[in-house]
Amino acid sequence: MERNQQTANDCLPPQIKLNSEVLEYLKTESLNFPKSTESDRDRCEKEICHLLSLLPIPPLFTVVRVNTLQQDPEPLLALLKEQLIDNHRKRAVQLAEPFFHPLMPDVVIIPNAGPVQSIERRGDQVVVDHMCGMSVLRGSEVFVKGIIGAPLDMTRGDIVSLYVDMEGSCLRGQTQPLKGEKIFLGNGVALVSRNQIFRDSSPDHVLSGVGVSVTNALYSAPRLDNLTSDLIFAQNLPSAVCSYVLNPRPNDTVLDMCAAPGGKTTHIATLMRNKGRLVAIDRTKPKAERLTSLVSCWGLTCVEVYAFDSTKSLQGSAEATKGPPYPPGTFDRILLDAPCSALGQRPSCCNKMCLSFLKSFPMYQRKLLRQAVGLLKVGGTLVYSTCTITLAENEEQVAWVLASFPQLVLTAQEPHIGDTGLVGSSLSPEHLKLVQRFKPDVSGDSKDAFNRDTIGFFIAKFIKVENVK
Repeated sequence: MERNQQTANDCLPPQIKLNSEVLEYLKTESLNFPKSTESDRDRCEKEICHLLSLLPIPPLFTVVRVNTLQQDPEPLLALLKEQLIDNHRKRAVQLAEPFFHPLMPDVVIIPNAGPVQSIERRGDQVVVDHMCGMSVLRGSEVFVKGIIGAPLDMTRGDIVSLYVDMEGSCLRGQTQPLKGEKIFLGNGVALVSRNQIFRDSSPDHVLSGVGVSVTNALYSAPRLDNLTSDLIFAQNLPSAVCSYVLNPRPNDTVLDMCAAPGGKTTHIATLMRNKGRLVAIDRTKPKAERLTSLVSCWGLTCVEVYAFDSTKSLQGSAEATKGPPYPPGTFDRILLDAPCSALGQRPSCCNKMCLSFLKSFPMYQRKLLRQAVGLLKVGGTLVYSTCTITLAENEEQVAWVLASFPQLVLTAQEPHIGDTGLVGSSLSPEHLKLVQRFKPDVSGDSKDAFNRDTIGFFIAKFIKVENVK
């Protein structure tokens, strides 16, 4: 699939905008690991710089997962096609044909396209925040809560151009066109007036829902709203790979340590055929409540959801059959999709994270890993994953686990459709082949481009061969 180039001065940036200290840290991170060679460090720096240049570009594939507990895959694919066509009746694009992933029978790939060079910029500008703008690049409509600026005379039915404020200089309610650094997203039709958005911001009058319907997008991606929520779930490809790598079986006892928003939880339960016991934990009560609703929506009865701190989930005197904490050796399989710096998310044009915050994640991840090792049965499987690109949260965490817990063995993954690990850490060449890193690759010149044009992601799989000493 050919990827066109955007040429206007409001195009996507050549590299994600980061705090200067964070950028320098990422480029020189391998210097922190003395086992790496000078050649490895040079390769690592080049690889990281390349990754940073890809983050502003949205993937050219959208991925959804279908609920095979409720229906067979083929009827679900037909339903998905029907709903996508209905969602796109007002958009000036032709939807590409969805297809099943060749190795994961419940995963559907939908090709996207872009950027489109021929979209005319309109005089009337609607400015949106970064989160809203990145969602539009992946096919979303513009929701009212993401709009921060609009023309003074904007009324329902006006055709407007959509821009992301890259500098954070647009004040809420701004009426003038944005003069600072911005990114053009495409054109759309206003569904509400400016007065409806900004005139009254009291809780009783705050608008919700779609504010601008996107008609001509810079990147063409399928709208995923209004899909049948109990049958279809939007999910990044590496996240679906995670659940397959864990390989849960019916009647297993499984723990999802950091479960919200629930994509992997529902996938694991589906792969278990809704038989066995799946404990899903998240630290915050609101997230746990939303996860409970999702589990119920998917008709899953094998899942127990708890609002609990997973760094305290291991306790020697606890009972295995109740809620957390749990005694050692309770679980056959554990997924630790760890809280991380999320620097692999795409698209992302800017990130204001400071260096101290970035450096805080590895220690927290190790607290969770210690708990996971204790909770895992002998012969059990632990899968560790993140959606970031740093060595410290990925390869170096694997090196730390192997050095700290000799009862764990790093093992091969199935499927292994990502790349190998990055050089520059403390991992051996043999171990780098066993981990799975999605980098990503946007060249789009191969038949399996959908496996590589993804978010940045990392997966490692361990087997416990003996008890903790």
